[in-house]
Amino acid sequence: MHPTLATRVLTTALLLASSPLASACSPYVEGSPDPAYAVFRPHGSAFESCEVSEETYRRVLAQWLQSRPPESARLVSLSLGRARDYPWISRHLADSARGSSEWSDHGRRIPPGRQNTLVAKLLSDTTFLQRLDAPFVGTAFMVRGVAVEKVLLGAASEAASDYSAGGRTAKKVKVPYDAQLWLRIVPRE
Repeated sequence: MHPTLATRVLTTALLLASSPLASACSPYVEGSPDPAYAVFRPHGSAFESCEVSEETYRRVLAQWLQSRPPESARLVSLSLGRARDYPWISRHLADSARGSSEWSDHGRRIPPGRQNTLVAKLLSDTTFLQRLDAPFVGTAFMVRGVAVEKVLLGAASEAASDYSAGGRTAKKVKVPYDAQLWLRIVPRE
């Protein structure tokens, strides 16, 4: 390769590596004009699909909470966006619905408004709330519940980890795997 061409290729690669698109999967918390609300962003680009592990969720949120000035307004809500961007949340949701007596094997027949209520209830289970609350431990805030809308259903055979039935029946059983999520934040007791 010609030295000038090699230099151009290297320069282009360095520029791309330092561009916002290269760091698109760097999660961060974004404040809003109203300091009582914030948004957890799994990516820096709307054109990227990025997954946030539970460990990353805890680390990024804990760092943001530590960086908030003590005189900041009380935090009321934190938007997480889509559950599918958090595979551990999506999997928990599908598995919980699969094992729930309230979520029938024919969940797709549950009216959408009722789906939102049931999904919020599944994600607000005490044990799961402890996982969502982990980054808030040691702060003045705690996660009290999860608000939900726009629930999406998928085949249990693909979304739930504990679904062992096979064949056509497995593809007909629907469970929630995605929704828009907001953490409801209250002062720590």
